[in-house]
Amino acid sequence: MDISDILGQIKLPEEVVPLCLRADLQVEWERAEKALQAANLKASGSLAGTSKEVAAAAERVRAVEEQMQASTVDFRLRAVTTRRWSDLKAANPPREGHYEEWNPETFGVAVLAACSLEPKMSEEQAGQLVDAITEGQWEQLQTALGRINRTAVSVPKSSLASAKLRTSTKK
Repeated sequence: MDISDILGQIKLPEEVVPLCLRADLQVEWERAEKALQAANLKASGSLAGTSKEVAAAAERVRAVEEQMQASTVDFRLRAVTTRRWSDLKAANPPREGHYEEWNPETFGVAVLAACSLEPKMSEEQAGQLVDAITEGQWEQLQTALGRINRTAVSVPKSSLASAKLRTSTKK
């Protein structure tokens, strides 16, 4: 096999990170879930079984879940090459007197912009996104960016798939 053939086969890792843009609905879901549990507990002590109150509470939980799902955006990210990663580090050097590999205030935003596929975003837009989301949501994105860029890829082997295939071939 020629190196040109090998280079032509390389595909960089990708990951999709779903972010709910309506994080304010989390408290509504928690309230609805608590009301459902209370209604269910109350109904379990009755001879009537499932009550209309339980069904209504369950519907409320489902409605909030649907709102949250409708407000969720998938951020599709693709790793950058080693050279591009090095260039991003060089463009975002550590602050003077600090011993990080890069400037933690600017590097993550630069990497997010460089890795964004859908929606595609500039560094300025990536910075606006980071400024608008929670620390937890930013951590989700950073974890995915680290995973696709700094984790080696090895061929996985599913023990469940192997077991199911062994079982199905015996029939």
